[in-house]
This record gives sequence, C-alpha cells and structure tokens, in this order.
Amino acid sequence: MLGTMTSGRYEEKSRLAQELLELLKGDIKARAKTVARDKEPTGPRRIVSPGDAMAGGHQKRDNRRFTTPVLRVTIGRSGYDTIDWSLGGLQVKDYVGDLKQYARVKVAVSESRQDSTYYQVECKVARLNTTKRTLSLQFLGTSRGLFDWLSGLQMMQTRKRR
Repeated sequence: MLGTMTSGRYEEKSRLAQELLELLKGDIKARAKTVARDKEPTGPRRIVSPGDAMAGGHQKRDNRRFTTPVLRVTIGRSGYDTIDWSLGGLQVKDYVGDLKQYARVKVAVSESRQDSTYYQVECKVARLNTTKRTLSLQFLGTSRGLFDWLSGLQMMQTRKRR
C-alpha cells in the first residue's frame, strides 16, 4: 500500500510539474510575441546611440551645454564670463565672491556686447570651486524671454555645426 501511495504522489507531482512547464512555455511565447510586436515600427521613434546614452564629462545633464557664445553674467556689481551655459543654468569663470553652495542669488545674463538685452533670473549656487575660481548656477525661474533667447542661441550653434 505504501508503494502505491508513493507512486501516486510521484505521478501527481510529475503531472503538476509538466503543467507548470507548459504554462511557462506559453508565457515565454506570449512575451516573445509582445516584444516582437513592440519592435514593429509604429511611427517616428528616436534611436538612442551609445553616444547619446553616455555623454561625456558634465554633459550628463538634462540640458546640453554650450561654450559659445560666451555670455556675460552680472552678480551684484561684478561681471563674469561664462565657461558654458544651457537652458538650465551656467558656469562662470574667474569668480571671486562670498556666495556659498545652495545660496540663492539674482543675476543678469546677456551676450558680451554693449547693446545686449539683460535677462534677470534667480539662481541657486549648484557648485563652487574656489581653487579653480568657478561658480555653477542653476536657474530657478526662467522667464519666457530668457528661455526664448537661450533657445535661439542654441539653435544658432546647432546650425553652425551642420
């Protein structure tokens, strides 16, 4: 009697294992079909190349950085030139001042020409390197005018590279 019970349990376990295997195979096939269907072109898509995924240096940010044109940044009564800038902020060179990291400050940004329009914007000090004398500022509230102006400068730089 013990032999029959043992073989009955073995058969039941074997049947259950076989059912589980069939279910897994069905699930794997269904997933493969979903992946294949998702790979079919459904319209314009952006293809991410390895260069896009792994930007170099400080380019691993939301906004692309530009070095030209050099912008003029006025903090208080002092003026500084940018190292680089983007829609999200900027970095100035030769900074000597009292600002501390995370401090809020209002600055004026313009092109380095006398007839330039100045755009005032509130910023947060993102990084401060007293050894290299660099100051990185993050824009906190970008006005429509500043955004449009910076976007236009970016478009000009993009066109120049083509």
